[in-house]
Amino acid sequence: MILVSRRAPLSKAALPDDERDPEVGGHEAKVGQIIYSAILWLARTVPDDLGAGTSVEEFGRGIDWMEFSERFTDVRDPLRKVVLQAGRDEVKQMRTTIRKAAGDVAVGTAVEEVVVDGAFEVIDQAAVAFAEQLAGQLVVEISDGIRAAIADLAMQATLGDLTGAQLARKLRSVVGLHAAWRAAVDKTYDRTLAAALADGKTTVARATMLATKASEAKAKALLNRRAWNIARTETQRAQNLGKYAGWQEQVSAGWVAPDSLKEWEEGRDPCDTCAPLVGQIVRWDEPFSNGMLMPPDHPSCRCTANMLPPDDEFVATMNEQRAARELAAAA
Repeated sequence: MILVSRRAPLSKAALPDDERDPEVGGHEAKVGQIIYSAILWLARTVPDDLGAGTSVEEFGRGIDWMEFSERFTDVRDPLRKVVLQAGRDEVKQMRTTIRKAAGDVAVGTAVEEVVVDGAFEVIDQAAVAFAEQLAGQLVVEISDGIRAAIADLAMQATLGDLTGAQLARKLRSVVGLHAAWRAAVDKTYDRTLAAALADGKTTVARATMLATKASEAKAKALLNRRAWNIARTETQRAQNLGKYAGWQEQVSAGWVAPDSLKEWEEGRDPCDTCAPLVGQIVRWDEPFSNGMLMPPDHPSCRCTANMLPPDDEFVATMNEQRAARELAAAA
Protein backbone atom coordinates (compact mmCIF):
# COMPACT_ATOMS: atom_id res chain seq x y z
CA MET A 1 0.00 0.00 0.00
CA ILE A 2 1.49 3.33 -1.11
CA LEU A 3 0.86 6.21 1.29
CA VAL A 4 1.45 9.89 0.78
CA SER A 5 2.63 12.13 3.60
CA ARG A 6 0.28 13.25 6.35
CA ARG A 7 0.47 16.79 4.99
CA ALA A 8 -0.79 15.63 1.60
CA PRO A 9 -4.35 14.23 1.95
CA LEU A 10 -5.49 11.47 -0.38
CA SER A 11 -8.53 13.56 -1.33
CA LYS A 12 -8.97 17.24 -2.00
CA ALA A 13 -11.30 19.85 -0.54
CA ALA A 14 -14.33 21.13 -2.41
CA LEU A 15 -13.78 24.04 -4.76
CA PRO A 16 -14.96 27.57 -3.88
CA ASP A 17 -18.31 28.54 -5.38
CA ASP A 18 -16.73 30.60 -8.14
CA GLU A 19 -14.66 27.60 -9.24
CA ARG A 20 -17.35 24.94 -9.01
CA ASP A 21 -18.32 22.77 -11.94
CA PRO A 22 -21.18 24.52 -13.81
CA GLU A 23 -22.91 21.15 -14.07
CA VAL A 24 -23.15 20.94 -10.27
CA GLY A 25 -24.57 24.48 -10.22
CA GLY A 26 -27.21 23.35 -12.70
CA HIS A 27 -28.23 20.44 -10.49
CA GLU A 28 -28.40 22.79 -7.50
CA ALA A 29 -30.67 25.18 -9.39
CA LYS A 30 -32.94 22.28 -10.37
CA VAL A 31 -33.28 21.21 -6.74
CA GLY A 32 -34.11 24.77 -5.70
CA GLN A 33 -36.79 25.11 -8.37
CA ILE A 34 -38.42 21.83 -7.33
CA ILE A 35 -38.54 22.92 -3.68
CA TYR A 36 -39.93 26.35 -4.56
CA SER A 37 -42.61 24.93 -6.87
CA ALA A 38 -43.75 22.31 -4.35
CA ILE A 39 -44.22 24.82 -1.53
CA LEU A 40 -45.88 27.33 -3.85
CA TRP A 41 -48.33 24.63 -4.94
CA LEU A 42 -49.27 24.00 -1.30
CA ALA A 43 -49.72 27.72 -0.61
CA ARG A 44 -52.15 27.95 -3.51
CA THR A 45 -54.40 25.28 -1.97
CA VAL A 46 -55.24 27.61 0.95
CA PRO A 47 -58.89 28.77 0.66
CA ASP A 48 -59.72 32.47 0.50
CA ASP A 49 -61.26 32.49 3.97
CA LEU A 50 -60.20 30.27 6.86
CA GLY A 51 -62.97 30.15 9.40
CA ALA A 52 -65.81 30.22 6.89
CA GLY A 53 -66.35 26.47 7.07
CA THR A 54 -62.62 25.61 7.17
CA SER A 55 -60.51 26.28 10.23
CA VAL A 56 -56.72 26.44 10.24
CA GLU A 57 -56.61 23.06 11.96
CA GLU A 58 -58.96 21.53 9.41
CA PHE A 59 -56.87 22.89 6.56
CA GLY A 60 -53.76 21.38 8.15
CA ARG A 61 -55.44 18.01 8.59
CA GLY A 62 -56.71 18.14 5.02
CA ILE A 63 -53.34 18.72 3.35
CA ASP A 64 -52.53 15.99 0.86
CA TRP A 65 -49.07 15.25 2.23
CA MET A 66 -48.71 12.34 -0.15
CA GLU A 67 -49.07 14.58 -3.19
CA PHE A 68 -46.83 17.17 -1.56
CA SER A 69 -44.15 14.51 -1.06
CA GLU A 70 -44.52 13.30 -4.64
CA ARG A 71 -43.72 16.81 -5.85
CA PHE A 72 -40.24 16.33 -4.39
CA THR A 73 -39.69 13.09 -6.30
CA ASP A 74 -37.74 14.85 -9.03
CA VAL A 75 -35.03 16.04 -6.61
CA ARG A 76 -33.67 12.49 -6.55
CA ASP A 77 -32.26 12.70 -10.06
CA PRO A 78 -30.13 15.89 -9.70
CA LEU A 79 -28.96 14.80 -6.23
CA ARG A 80 -28.04 11.35 -7.56
CA LYS A 81 -26.04 12.98 -10.35
CA VAL A 82 -24.19 15.20 -7.87
CA VAL A 83 -23.29 12.20 -5.68
CA LEU A 84 -22.22 10.22 -8.74
CA GLN A 85 -20.06 12.98 -10.18
CA ALA A 86 -18.42 13.80 -6.84
CA GLY A 87 -17.70 10.14 -6.15
CA ARG A 88 -16.16 9.51 -9.55
CA ASP A 89 -14.08 12.69 -9.39
CA GLU A 90 -12.85 11.65 -5.95
CA VAL A 91 -11.74 8.23 -7.18
CA LYS A 92 -9.94 9.71 -10.18
CA GLN A 93 -8.12 12.30 -8.07
CA MET A 94 -7.18 9.86 -5.32
CA ARG A 95 -5.84 7.22 -7.68
CA THR A 96 -3.79 9.83 -9.49
CA THR A 97 -2.36 11.03 -6.15
CA ILE A 98 -1.50 7.51 -5.03
CA ARG A 99 0.09 6.46 -8.30
CA LYS A 100 2.11 9.65 -8.55
CA ALA A 101 3.40 8.95 -5.06
CA ALA A 102 4.43 5.50 -6.27
CA GLY A 103 6.10 6.96 -9.36
CA ASP A 104 3.69 5.17 -11.71
CA VAL A 105 2.15 8.29 -13.22
CA ALA A 106 4.01 11.19 -14.74
CA VAL A 107 2.98 14.70 -13.80
CA GLY A 108 0.45 15.93 -16.34
CA THR A 109 -0.98 12.49 -17.14
CA ALA A 110 -4.71 12.69 -17.75
CA VAL A 111 -6.63 11.68 -14.65
CA GLU A 112 -9.03 9.59 -16.74
CA GLU A 113 -6.18 7.30 -17.76
CA VAL A 114 -5.66 6.28 -14.15
CA VAL A 115 -9.15 4.86 -13.70
CA VAL A 116 -10.00 1.47 -15.10
CA ASP A 117 -13.39 0.69 -16.60
CA GLY A 118 -15.99 -0.68 -14.19
CA ALA A 119 -14.41 0.97 -11.13
CA PHE A 120 -17.56 2.80 -10.07
CA GLU A 121 -19.99 0.06 -9.06
CA VAL A 122 -19.99 1.00 -5.37
CA ILE A 123 -20.44 4.69 -6.22
CA ASP A 124 -23.32 3.98 -8.60
CA GLN A 125 -25.16 2.03 -5.91
CA ALA A 126 -24.40 4.61 -3.23
CA ALA A 127 -25.61 7.47 -5.44
CA VAL A 128 -29.07 5.93 -5.70
CA ALA A 129 -29.26 5.19 -1.96
CA PHE A 130 -27.94 8.59 -0.87
CA ALA A 131 -30.28 10.46 -3.24
CA GLU A 132 -33.26 8.57 -1.85
CA GLN A 133 -32.12 9.33 1.69
CA LEU A 134 -31.58 13.04 1.00
CA ALA A 135 -34.95 13.42 -0.74
CA GLY A 136 -36.74 11.78 2.20
CA GLN A 137 -34.99 13.99 4.76
CA LEU A 138 -35.82 17.06 2.69
CA VAL A 139 -39.55 16.31 2.63
CA VAL A 140 -39.61 15.69 6.39
CA GLU A 141 -37.72 18.91 7.19
CA ILE A 142 -39.94 21.12 5.02
CA SER A 143 -43.16 19.39 6.07
CA ASP A 144 -42.30 19.88 9.76
CA GLY A 145 -41.69 23.58 9.10
CA ILE A 146 -45.07 23.93 7.41
CA ARG A 147 -46.81 22.17 10.30
CA ALA A 148 -45.13 24.60 12.70
CA ALA A 149 -46.43 27.59 10.70
CA ILE A 150 -49.94 26.12 10.69
CA ALA A 151 -49.81 25.47 14.44
CA ASP A 152 -48.67 29.06 15.06
CA LEU A 153 -51.55 30.47 13.05
CA ALA A 154 -54.01 28.08 14.67
CA MET A 155 -53.00 29.53 18.04
CA GLN A 156 -53.59 33.07 16.76
CA ALA A 157 -57.00 32.02 15.48
CA THR A 158 -57.86 30.55 18.90
CA LEU A 159 -56.92 33.83 20.54
CA GLY A 160 -59.18 35.68 18.13
CA ASP A 161 -56.41 37.93 16.83
CA LEU A 162 -57.23 37.43 13.13
CA THR A 163 -60.25 37.09 10.89
CA GLY A 164 -60.67 34.08 8.59
CA ALA A 165 -59.56 36.09 5.56
CA GLN A 166 -56.53 37.42 7.40
CA LEU A 167 -55.60 33.91 8.50
CA ALA A 168 -55.84 32.67 4.91
CA ARG A 169 -53.65 35.51 3.65
CA LYS A 170 -51.04 34.91 6.32
CA LEU A 171 -51.02 31.16 5.75
CA ARG A 172 -50.54 31.54 1.99
CA SER A 173 -47.67 33.93 2.66
CA VAL A 174 -45.81 32.06 5.38
CA VAL A 175 -46.07 28.43 4.24
CA GLY A 176 -42.52 27.13 3.88
CA LEU A 177 -40.83 29.97 5.81
CA HIS A 178 -39.19 29.69 9.22
CA ALA A 179 -40.40 31.78 12.16
CA ALA A 180 -38.08 34.77 11.64
CA TRP A 181 -39.06 35.12 8.00
CA ARG A 182 -42.74 34.66 8.80
CA ALA A 183 -42.35 37.64 11.13
CA ALA A 184 -40.64 39.62 8.35
CA VAL A 185 -43.64 39.02 6.07
CA ASP A 186 -46.00 40.21 8.80
CA LYS A 187 -43.94 43.38 9.30
CA THR A 188 -44.04 44.11 5.58
CA TYR A 189 -47.84 43.86 5.65
CA ASP A 190 -48.17 46.07 8.75
CA ARG A 191 -45.75 48.73 7.46
CA THR A 192 -47.38 48.89 4.03
CA LEU A 193 -50.86 49.10 5.53
CA ALA A 194 -49.86 51.88 7.94
CA ALA A 195 -48.09 53.86 5.20
CA ALA A 196 -51.09 53.61 2.88
CA LEU A 197 -53.51 54.81 5.57
CA ALA A 198 -51.22 57.59 6.80
CA ASP A 199 -52.28 60.09 4.13
CA GLY A 200 -55.92 59.86 5.18
CA LYS A 201 -57.03 59.52 1.54
CA THR A 202 -56.54 55.82 0.86
CA THR A 203 -59.50 53.61 1.68
CA VAL A 204 -59.09 50.71 4.06
CA ALA A 205 -59.94 48.29 1.26
CA ARG A 206 -57.24 49.67 -1.04
CA ALA A 207 -54.68 49.89 1.77
CA THR A 208 -55.39 46.25 2.61
CA MET A 209 -54.97 45.27 -1.02
CA LEU A 210 -51.62 47.10 -1.24
CA ALA A 211 -50.41 45.54 2.00
CA THR A 212 -51.46 42.09 0.81
CA LYS A 213 -49.59 42.46 -2.47
CA ALA A 214 -46.47 43.74 -0.71
CA SER A 215 -46.48 40.92 1.84
CA GLU A 216 -47.06 38.28 -0.84
CA ALA A 217 -44.17 39.65 -2.90
CA LYS A 218 -41.98 39.60 0.22
CA ALA A 219 -43.06 36.04 0.98
CA LYS A 220 -42.26 34.83 -2.54
CA ALA A 221 -38.84 36.46 -2.45
CA LEU A 222 -38.05 34.86 0.91
CA LEU A 223 -39.44 31.51 -0.20
CA ASN A 224 -37.21 31.61 -3.27
CA ARG A 225 -34.25 32.49 -1.05
CA ARG A 226 -35.02 29.65 1.35
CA ALA A 227 -35.46 27.17 -1.49
CA TRP A 228 -32.07 28.27 -2.84
CA ASN A 229 -30.42 27.98 0.60
CA ILE A 230 -31.84 24.48 1.07
CA ALA A 231 -30.71 23.51 -2.42
CA ARG A 232 -27.18 24.76 -1.73
CA THR A 233 -27.02 22.83 1.53
CA GLU A 234 -28.39 19.60 0.07
CA THR A 235 -26.15 19.85 -2.98
CA GLN A 236 -23.15 20.30 -0.69
CA ARG A 237 -24.34 17.33 1.34
CA ALA A 238 -24.67 15.27 -1.86
CA GLN A 239 -21.13 16.26 -2.91
CA ASN A 240 -19.70 15.19 0.44
CA LEU A 241 -21.64 11.94 0.38
CA GLY A 242 -20.27 11.43 -3.12
CA LYS A 243 -16.77 11.82 -1.73
CA TYR A 244 -17.61 9.26 0.93
CA ALA A 245 -18.91 6.88 -1.73
CA GLY A 246 -15.60 7.36 -3.54
CA TRP A 247 -13.75 6.37 -0.38
CA GLN A 248 -15.94 3.27 -0.06
CA GLU A 249 -15.01 2.39 -3.63
CA GLN A 250 -11.32 2.89 -2.94
CA VAL A 251 -11.35 0.78 0.22
CA SER A 252 -13.33 -2.04 -1.39
CA ALA A 253 -10.98 -2.03 -4.40
CA GLY A 254 -7.90 -2.11 -2.18
CA TRP A 255 -6.48 1.23 -3.29
CA VAL A 256 -6.49 2.68 0.23
CA ALA A 257 -6.20 1.06 3.65
CA PRO A 258 -9.42 0.28 5.56
CA ASP A 259 -7.99 2.10 8.61
CA SER A 260 -7.53 5.38 6.73
CA LEU A 261 -8.63 8.60 8.44
CA LYS A 262 -10.60 11.70 7.51
CA GLU A 263 -10.30 15.33 8.56
CA TRP A 264 -13.00 18.00 8.78
CA GLU A 265 -11.99 20.92 6.57
CA GLU A 266 -13.48 24.40 6.81
CA GLY A 267 -15.41 25.81 3.91
CA ARG A 268 -15.02 29.08 2.09
CA ASP A 269 -16.78 31.05 4.84
CA PRO A 270 -15.98 29.33 8.18
CA CYS A 271 -18.34 30.10 11.04
CA ASP A 272 -18.43 29.76 14.82
CA THR A 273 -20.65 26.67 14.54
CA CYS A 274 -18.07 24.73 12.56
CA ALA A 275 -14.96 26.13 14.28
CA PRO A 276 -14.76 23.29 16.88
CA LEU A 277 -14.96 20.72 14.08
CA VAL A 278 -12.25 22.13 11.82
CA GLY A 279 -9.16 19.91 11.90
CA GLN A 280 -10.93 17.10 13.74
CA ILE A 281 -9.62 13.69 12.63
CA VAL A 282 -11.47 10.37 12.94
CA ARG A 283 -11.50 7.06 11.09
CA TRP A 284 -12.85 7.51 7.57
CA ASP A 285 -15.98 5.44 8.24
CA GLU A 286 -16.85 6.85 11.68
CA PRO A 287 -18.85 9.99 12.55
CA PHE A 288 -17.27 13.23 13.73
CA SER A 289 -17.94 14.55 17.24
CA ASN A 290 -21.19 16.15 16.06
CA GLY A 291 -22.51 12.69 15.13
CA MET A 292 -22.36 13.35 11.39
CA LEU A 293 -20.60 11.04 8.98
CA MET A 294 -19.77 13.93 6.63
CA PRO A 295 -20.34 17.69 6.47
CA PRO A 296 -22.34 19.92 6.21
CA ASP A 297 -23.16 20.66 9.83
CA HIS A 298 -25.83 23.35 9.33
CA PRO A 299 -27.77 25.17 6.57
CA SER A 300 -25.50 26.83 3.99
CA CYS A 301 -22.43 25.13 5.54
CA ARG A 302 -19.68 24.81 2.92
CA CYS A 303 -17.35 22.53 4.87
CA THR A 304 -16.00 19.29 3.47
CA ALA A 305 -13.75 16.42 4.59
CA ASN A 306 -10.52 14.94 3.28
CA MET A 307 -9.26 11.39 3.53
CA LEU A 308 -5.86 10.88 5.17
CA PRO A 309 -3.52 7.89 5.23
CA PRO A 310 -3.53 5.64 8.31
CA ASP A 311 -1.66 6.78 11.41
CA ASP A 312 -1.04 3.94 13.86
CA GLU A 313 -0.20 6.23 16.77
CA PHE A 314 -3.27 8.36 16.21
CA VAL A 315 -5.54 5.31 15.89
CA ALA A 316 -4.08 3.85 19.10
CA THR A 317 -4.86 7.10 20.92
CA MET A 318 -8.41 7.11 19.53
CA ASN A 319 -8.92 3.51 20.70
CA GLU A 320 -7.69 4.37 24.19
CA GLN A 321 -10.02 7.34 24.38
CA ARG A 322 -12.93 5.27 23.11
CA ALA A 323 -12.23 2.54 25.69
CA ALA A 324 -12.07 5.17 28.44
CA ARG A 325 -15.41 6.63 27.38
CA GLU A 326 -17.04 3.19 27.28
CA LEU A 327 -15.64 2.37 30.71
CA ALA A 328 -16.91 5.66 32.13
CA ALA A 329 -20.33 5.10 30.60
CA ALA A 330 -20.55 1.61 32.08
CA ALA A 331 -19.57 2.82 35.58
